[in-house]
Amino acid sequence: MTKKNTPRRRPGRPADPSRREAIIEPARSVFAAHGYAGSSLDRIARDSQVKKAGILHHFGSKERLYFAVIERVLGELSEIISGMLQDGGSYDERLDTIALHLTRYFLRRPDSARLLLRDGVNGGPFMAGERLKTVEATYALARAFLRAGVASGELRTHDEDAVLSAVVGHLLLLFGARAASGPLIDLSGDPEEVLRREHARFTSLLRSLLSP
Repeated sequence: MTKKNTPRRRPGRPADPSRREAIIEPARSVFAAHGYAGSSLDRIARDSQVKKAGILHHFGSKERLYFAVIERVLGELSEIISGMLQDGGSYDERLDTIALHLTRYFLRRPDSARLLLRDGVNGGPFMAGERLKTVEATYALARAFLRAGVASGELRTHDEDAVLSAVVGHLLLLFGARAASGPLIDLSGDPEEVLRREHARFTSLLRSLLSP
């Protein structure tokens, strides 16, 4: 009987890449709720139903898993901004659309806002290390989006960093710090109505910051 030739898995290559997804999403929730220092691989293993040894096999350490989670969040945000850079509509339409996409994203993923807020406020290992370059790359895309509006003549010249600080503050505090923002803005109720209302509020903020 001849042996069937099957390709051997290369050392170090994950046997099932989908297992990474099964780990990253629960890890996002745990890190968002407890911060980097307050989170344990044991808790993430329970929530993901993947053994701790499996987590270490895929990511190597808690720190590398944490980096992968924040890189996922920044990648999702960068994808939204990049899509608006490539959109062919008027700048005003793109401004309305990016406000909708970002509002919908954070309504669905408030843990992403909490995660970024925690790391930034507490000086977590991501923002304090070399991986800050990934944050800077996301900001670079946002600056490019603002400059496109100025180049088209639809936006006035403005202090890009001041605008981005206002936008980031609005999104992260509104969706990531509900104890602070809750008395000001109520996000409870019908999800579609909340989306409509917060999209309008965010669009109004953007236009007040950027209009000629």
